[in-house]
Amino acid sequence: MHPQHIIAMALMGGIVSGYGGAKWLQVLEGRYGSGTSGDVVLRKTLTDYVCWAPFANSAYLIGLPLLTGMGVDAALETWHAGFVSVMLMELSIFMPYNVLAFNHIPHSFRPVSSAVLAAGFTIGLGMLA
Repeated sequence: MHPQHIIAMALMGGIVSGYGGAKWLQVLEGRYGSGTSGDVVLRKTLTDYVCWAPFANSAYLIGLPLLTGMGVDAALETWHAGFVSVMLMELSIFMPYNVLAFNHIPHSFRPVSSAVLAAGFTIGLGMLA
């Protein structure tokens, strides 16, 4: 892997998963509260998958090729070829994590724990892009 690709992954991870993910969790907490009842956890988990995941995954799939100089056509092709598989990976990793996190991890620690998991996810996405 080239240094430019590693730098692009770190930049996208810091912006999308780090800053963006933390802000998104604040939105979820503001909208649904910090409760841990089953209906609140389900709402947060589904809202995260339906609203944040497509945005964040698209940002990675388009942003990494653009930041590495591959051009718009390559970025759109990467998105087109990888979006469904990335969303399935999101479903298998983050949906179970969110159920656990929204139930057991205090809301003040969720951004950090999400960022750590997202770092691994970003590396996986970086391998696809």
